[in-house]
Amino acid sequence: MKYKDYIRNIHINWMRWHAFHLPELKFQTSKVIIIAPHPDDETLGLGGMIQRLSQLGFPPYVIILSKGERSHQDCCNLSLENIKNKRIALATTALEHLSLPEDHLFFLDFPDSAIDATDKEMISLQRLINRLSPEMIFIPHRQEGWPDHVKTAEAITKIIRDKVDIYEYIVWARYYNVWRFNWRNALILRMSPEEHKTKSEAIDIYTQALAPCGKPWSGVLPKLLIKACTWNCELFFRIQKH
Repeated sequence: MKYKDYIRNIHINWMRWHAFHLPELKFQTSKVIIIAPHPDDETLGLGGMIQRLSQLGFPPYVIILSKGERSHQDCCNLSLENIKNKRIALATTALEHLSLPEDHLFFLDFPDSAIDATDKEMISLQRLINRLSPEMIFIPHRQEGWPDHVKTAEAITKIIRDKVDIYEYIVWARYYNVWRFNWRNALILRMSPEEHKTKSEAIDIYTQALAPCGKPWSGVLPKLLIKACTWNCELFFRIQKH
């Protein structure tokens, strides 16, 4: 494990080095949607962007596909419904801390650890996207490694209409040592000190709230993943431009 973490540390620093001279992510629309597989992905990957858009006066819409009920699988006897309710509450609190209006947050009911494009919830997701009519949509990177993230990216790219700019964001890809990125289409959001502080506090909302078993409600996230996600910049990769 120490050897793997050593490589992961190199990988995290390698990505930061690559990102140093990237152009800044720009927003030319007020119609932005973020798709998150689980409660916490939106904050880990885009906590700075959520604040920035809210400060600009056009907060994004955040759609969380599952309620993260498998975060304590093989851990304790917490009911799935109890975990769902707690994770919804944590997400609501964290996103409120990031200045997202309550009516811009949506929870769907995809099964945690089994998100799939064939699920009946895809109908609800497509209807919601069509109703919100976005011009920019942010999805997990297709090389994230975590199955729900990969499946989410695959599902969204299949249903999205042509006149939407699609961008990938990063959560797990740094931890899973993905080395091949399309840096030509990469963009960066550099947070102000205040934005960075607020994002770190929102991450703490997820990671410091403990279930009765003594572990975080959101599950135990690797320390190196938290380190990667608390960088003062956020990375994005444009995959479709209309």
